[in-house]
Amino acid sequence: MDKTPKERIVFDEGVYYGNEGSEISIEDITSREGITVEEVLDSYTEEEIFENAMDMMDIDRSEELAGLKAFLDGSDNPLSSYDNPLGGNRIIARGSIGRWDGTRHGLTVYRDFDDMMSGPDSVFKDCEIGKVWDENGGLFIHGYHHDGGVDVEVRQLTDAGEEALDVIEDAWYGEPFTSGGKEYDGSPESVDTAMRDLWEDPDLCPTPRYMELAFGCPAEEYEAPAIDPLLEAAEFTPSAIMSAEVAPGAVTATVHDVSGVPYEVPADVLNGLKDAVRISDRAATIEPSASLTIAGWNQKLDDSLWALDFEDRNGVPPQLSDWLARDAEGEKGNESAKTSPVSLKTAAKEARAVSTKLSENNGGTDDHDGKDDLQLHMIPSEMHIPSQNDHHRAPSLSDIAAETRAASAAMETNIASRIDRERDAR
Repeated sequence: MDKTPKERIVFDEGVYYGNEGSEISIEDITSREGITVEEVLDSYTEEEIFENAMDMMDIDRSEELAGLKAFLDGSDNPLSSYDNPLGGNRIIARGSIGRWDGTRHGLTVYRDFDDMMSGPDSVFKDCEIGKVWDENGGLFIHGYHHDGGVDVEVRQLTDAGEEALDVIEDAWYGEPFTSGGKEYDGSPESVDTAMRDLWEDPDLCPTPRYMELAFGCPAEEYEAPAIDPLLEAAEFTPSAIMSAEVAPGAVTATVHDVSGVPYEVPADVLNGLKDAVRISDRAATIEPSASLTIAGWNQKLDDSLWALDFEDRNGVPPQLSDWLARDAEGEKGNESAKTSPVSLKTAAKEARAVSTKLSENNGGTDDHDGKDDLQLHMIPSEMHIPSQNDHHRAPSLSDIAAETRAASAAMETNIASRIDRERDAR
């Protein structure tokens, strides 16, 4: 399966239109004016909300293009502290120009960013910039005008690339020349070939790597493959998830469902599933025989993170009343404990952080009376079970599950007894 590079957006005017644009505009107004969403909707017309979105779009476009210009020109960057060593070198735009009479392809060398955007030979003459994005270091710009659109990739010359370009520009018709270590016969065709070779040589004309260098993004990022509906309905056990591995260079891994049917699971989804199993194991919220869908594991991760966070904040694990209160009210006073869904992908970082923190504290504290952290989760404080440390071994998933079931049964008995006593008292 081919991997699709992720578009790291620098600027996209599309987000300022439609429902998304309205939401962005309303959020901006509530932040600036210190009023609620309801007050915005009461005080502002749809046209005023739209106009605010357009103002935000224009500001965003100006700021992002100024930052990109500074990066390529080697001047002070208002958005990043990175000092581009190629800053000030010439840039090349390669792509297509669409007009009423057809689409033309080619490449053009520009002195600097302003020359490319508004110079006499600008590929973006009379254009509005609609989108700027990065794909694994490649920099792309889309512009449009009344007659069509412009789509180009932008690269910047190294010092060696500057020298190679000088040779090409100084070449005489019919006289051989050497550029970038390659020989050319001096024909018009050879000049075109030399320019294409210059473009393709990363030592002479590399991709800018703007999002990586200026903002610290990964060198490469890829879009997650779409999940098949059959995969969404499949259920997977903890052992099946943890035993699955992504082969080098692959973007999916084979995971067998509870019935033994193999499924190709995207690598990032599998990583999220593994996080869900690890955190649920630590929180003792699953059994070894459990089998859940991807959405189910997603919710299980949410529940487990809540349980671990509850204990971290309160010093004791959640009891039944805490879970019931959470389900009923969503922990209104604590945003981190609400029951809104947490995706496997976005929760992975938080999950690993919680796991690391609890691992550092593993083995018990004075507040826990020497109990292992894993044994406290899901078990009422008055019913703590003997520590696994007493047996000089780490608790396994099956140990925790069995102990949790026993504690749950005892808790149910305790609750039933309490209800009987209250009924007798009445």
